[in-house]
Amino acid sequence: MKPYPSNLIIFNVDERVLDEGMKLALKRSWTHIGEILVRSHAGDDDTPPCNFLHVMVKYGTRRYLRCDGGEADENWSERMEQHLLSTMRKISGNTVAFNRRQRKTGDPELALDFIEFELEAGALTLEFRLDSNGCVPVSCARIATEVREALSAGALGEPVRVRIPSARSYSEQARAHAEAKAAEAAREAAAEEERLAAEAAAREAAEIEAEELFMESPVLVAEAQREEAAKAEAEASAHADSPLEVAPLTEEEWEAEYGVPDVEFEIDRTLWEAVYADGTTREFDSAARQFVA
Repeated sequence: MKPYPSNLIIFNVDERVLDEGMKLALKRSWTHIGEILVRSHAGDDDTPPCNFLHVMVKYGTRRYLRCDGGEADENWSERMEQHLLSTMRKISGNTVAFNRRQRKTGDPELALDFIEFELEAGALTLEFRLDSNGCVPVSCARIATEVREALSAGALGEPVRVRIPSARSYSEQARAHAEAKAAEAAREAAAEEERLAAEAAAREAAEIEAEELFMESPVLVAEAQREEAAKAEAEASAHADSPLEVAPLTEEEWEAEYGVPDVEFEIDRTLWEAVYADGTTREFDSAARQFVA
């Protein structure tokens, strides 16, 4: 029987974010997924913190990155592809659970930007941008297989890293999302301002009308006073005599407590970025299976 791969998971966290409490919490919460290391790196005051996961996939000296019609294909299809899928699921679920627990205890959450998988003893690293929840979609396991196929066909050359999506593509997507979000917020603010103004005008007119009718009737005044007194007495009695009851969570409260927040936007991973040993990069269109001119 073929052995199974294992992981060494290395957290690389901006030193402005990482403290001893978070370091201990990370080690305590992630050991069931693999061996854990937590490292810090210097941050730049002019840029937001950047935090990422480096997953060193350990599978001895076995080959699996190049299609060969034999053992390498078996290693990939029988072990590695499923291992990547399982690891992605576990990491995504654990990231959401970790940050939920941090919120409940009043501790800072950890925002993760990307995850990288070091494959075949460092022969290739796959870097995936994470969504706004710090999760990597399981569809990325299939993308890893597509990278392997393109690599075997010679379409990518000899990269040491493949970034998915490319830095340029992600930057453009994030900027477009931010612009659309700002425009939507402006529209909602204008609509809300208009609604509040209309409500205020209607309320003012209704109050004037009601006051005029009320002041003309001593009977209504006396009745209103009796109703207020009876309401206050009933509330006092209810607080004194009723046992404490815990109301069930509403759907909104349950979502806030246990649900997974909606992602800010779905990342398009069509364009990849091949990074070579000399530091040069080329953008690759995975749909067309060719480099972008």
